[in-house]
Amino acid sequence: MKSIFSIREYGVISDGINGNPYSDDSIEIDNESFESLSNFIEENVENINFDNAFSIFKKKGRRHIRVKNYVGAIETRQGVVIEILPKTYNNNIPASISESKLLLLNLLRTLSDSPFLNLNIAHLNVVDNFPILEIFITTYIDELEKTLSFSLRGDYHLVHENTYFIKGKLLIGENIKRNAYKRHQFFCAYDIFSENIPPNKLIKSTLKHLLKISNISKNKNRIIKLMSNFENVEFSQSLISDLNYCKSRSKFLINYSKLITWSEIYLKNKSFTNFHGGTINQAILFPMEKLFENYITFLIKKYCNGLTISSQDKKYSLIGQKSNINDQEYVINKFLLRPDIVINFDSVIIDTKWKMLDGSNKKFGIQESDVYQMHAYGRRYQSGNNFKLAPRLGLIYPKNPDFNKSLLQMRYGEDLLLDVLPFDLSNKRPDLEIKKIVQSFMNNSTLESSI
Repeated sequence: MKSIFSIREYGVISDGINGNPYSDDSIEIDNESFESLSNFIEENVENINFDNAFSIFKKKGRRHIRVKNYVGAIETRQGVVIEILPKTYNNNIPASISESKLLLLNLLRTLSDSPFLNLNIAHLNVVDNFPILEIFITTYIDELEKTLSFSLRGDYHLVHENTYFIKGKLLIGENIKRNAYKRHQFFCAYDIFSENIPPNKLIKSTLKHLLKISNISKNKNRIIKLMSNFENVEFSQSLISDLNYCKSRSKFLINYSKLITWSEIYLKNKSFTNFHGGTINQAILFPMEKLFENYITFLIKKYCNGLTISSQDKKYSLIGQKSNINDQEYVINKFLLRPDIVINFDSVIIDTKWKMLDGSNKKFGIQESDVYQMHAYGRRYQSGNNFKLAPRLGLIYPKNPDFNKSLLQMRYGEDLLLDVLPFDLSNKRPDLEIKKIVQSFMNNSTLESSI
């Protein structure tokens, strides 16, 4: 059996199992597994985003790895699985492991254009702390079984060979060269239908890989059964060329899209981030900042009927520049603004931030850059509206024991208002959380008239 450890964001992984964990929110793993994980970190050290995922430090002669705000699962070559879960709270106490896993999977299920839409989370309702990696594997199996119910995809490819009767097109020149003394044979070119095509090769190779890394007998049995559908298919010999084939025929392979995405992750050990690693078995990681932003956007679009909603809005740039010294107009846009959510024709501008605020702190833990950014949004969108109406601004953070109610409203100058709001991720009724946030902007007449 594999060893499975769960840890929260900003917890610590220590080198060696000696019964002396770094803190209450830390784990210990064997030296070889720690080495495998630290090598993975070093492979990605030049990635500009990696500072937000891990840091390695040494204290009292012992090595440690601090996980930051990337969540998901990593499996070392030694079979040690480390699940990194969101740090959230339920009624002012840390959420349980099962609750954190369920939250992570629910966040993933709201990602647009991703293979997570049909994530199978039924096991979490039956088996406490069911491994995340096994849920991903189960989801791949489910998706493949659904795809195979429509039959295995095949394609035609051109074959050149000698035959005993004319088949397709007789290649006269080649036939004279090859069959001058073989009058009973004909060198022909013809199309043949085959299931031995790149997407099927990738799937078969993925099944082989999953059979090796899965630790659940039910999943293993299902994989073995699925392999029987690919008896006439070879394993992939070139991942890059096979993946390029799939990308060039994406419309033809629309039913395969989620499977191919998963296959690339498993076979290239490529995470949904651009982290990669040859020193571990698998790494599937996600930035919580993006998951939280996507989740809030998804909920607003789902539960706020009647509002016009734009996500990652690209309407304006921060400044304009002249194209030459004699220009009267500033036509070249510089520094594109991209607020997370814009509601009702620029009436409300919202950004989400994955950070635990502290309401008792002088500045509440809000970063100054975020406050300046919201000011830039407000003034630029206000100028785009010919200064008729200043938009309402909102920053949304996860609720925690030190930040469980909205901060007192803030103001830039005379007319630009900023609300800082908590979102309770433990609420089983996210629609109520969203509506509560939207209600905070109801005194804005343009928004009110649309609800």
